[in-house]
Amino acid sequence: MARQIPSLTAWIGDRQRRADLAKAAGTSGDYLYQIATGRRRASVDLAEAIDRATRRAVTKEQVLFGEEPKRTLAKPSREKVA
Repeated sequence: MARQIPSLTAWIGDRQRRADLAKAAGTSGDYLYQIATGRRRASVDLAEAIDRATRRAVTKEQVLFGEEPKRTLAKPSREKVA
């Protein structure tokens, strides 16, 4: 099943922005689109390049695993255990 990457899809929505990111990451705009829509998977090196080029707006974890990073940790429960 294809793993879409919403943050990358949003980032490359503008053609110029896609071209700039592709150049910075050392790939093509078409390949970025294929990664964003889940048709292709990025290598670890490309995921890291995207992470750096977007200044972590799109993280390598999002590119590799297709999930949004966890922003906060769950707070421990204050309930007493009987």
